Amino acid sequence: MNLNPKLILADSAYFFKQHFGQIFALCMPWFVLTAVVQYGVMSISQQPENTGPLFLLALAFNMLVYPVYMGCLILLMAKRAQNETADNKALTSAAISLWQPFFVLTVLKKALIFFGFLLFVVPGIWAAVKLAFCQFHLVLEGLPPKEALQKSMQTTKKPFMLILFVLALFFTPYFLVSLLFASFAYQYAISPFIQLVVGTLLAFLMLFVDVVLFRVYMSAAGETPA
Repeated sequence: MNLNPKLILADSAYFFKQHFGQIFALCMPWFVLTAVVQYGVMSISQQPENTGPLFLLALAFNMLVYPVYMGCLILLMAKRAQNETADNKALTSAAISLWQPFFVLTVLKKALIFFGFLLFVVPGIWAAVKLAFCQFHLVLEGLPPKEALQKSMQTTKKPFMLILFVLALFFTPYFLVSLLFASFAYQYAISPFIQLVVGTLLAFLMLFVDVVLFRVYMSAAGETPA
């Protein structure tokens, strides 16, 4: 089990660079669709009483499409790890076929992390680390949502600190940049459309974190990704 952070980050960066075009084609349309819905929500949420329900609507839509683009990315990485070609249409069809269990898993995972953060943050961080592999167990091993969550709790024991390092390394600057841009946008009255474009691009680039986590998952399982 080779869990050298430098090697994992270098390997992940190489994969993301080499397959950026295919990742963009597979995932970005779903990000754009989500952004369109969010923009529509922002456009009609002028009344304060509408803000809460419409925000929940936008969040729910994002959770609906997340299993599709994340499933595509995981399947792409798995194919390339086996040195197999990956057709976008086949990957998308396969991801859609997994939508129902993946959606259930997404709801359960986010709920557990959310409730963890309600308990003074640290339990939420712990949950995010311990559940980092659950989507790989579901998509690649065919485990049901509950079993995928349980197995992730076991398989993240040894690489716990590495996963924590990866999440902190990328999410800390992501949240800081997002907050700084939000403050800048408010101060200079940047249009909601531009804000959504920037937010969508940042969210897409954060898929790199999932590539890194997949590399950690493969390394912890004793496999060598391509």
